[in-house]
Amino acid sequence: MSTAILELKNFSELTPRDIATLNRDIDKAKKAKLKQQEYAVSAQKIGEFAEQIEKRWDELPKESQQALKDLAYSIVHSPNHGGLIGLIENIQAAFVFYQAYRQGFGREFLAVILAIDSLIDGILSAIENESLLECFSDLKAVCQSPVFVKS
Repeated sequence: MSTAILELKNFSELTPRDIATLNRDIDKAKKAKLKQQEYAVSAQKIGEFAEQIEKRWDELPKESQQALKDLAYSIVHSPNHGGLIGLIENIQAAFVFYQAYRQGFGREFLAVILAIDSLIDGILSAIENESLLECFSDLKAVCQSPVFVKS
């Protein structure tokens, strides 16, 4: 995994290209295509990055915020097929976990999956906070308008 993009010293310089790389790395992790020793490091780095997303969201350039939103929504709203296709996808997911477990890194694999979930939660929380701030700002502007101000 390209953990260099998860280093926190250049957090405010995170670019959409970095986020695209992160997305590819997340896909590799979910498909158990990382080396065994990369899983523990990846879980830690993604977890730290998730914490910083919530704390330092405002430091990110708008295009990076949008790229992170797109990443979160693409994972959350991934196609949820029913029927035979859904069954096959669930069997594939179980098989990927079984392979990781059989090769001795089942815990590390799950740690990465949980870290990815934490990252998505952090992004969605930052979006929610951003929306609330906009709402309060709009409410303040309405309350200060001449229609509501007593003379």
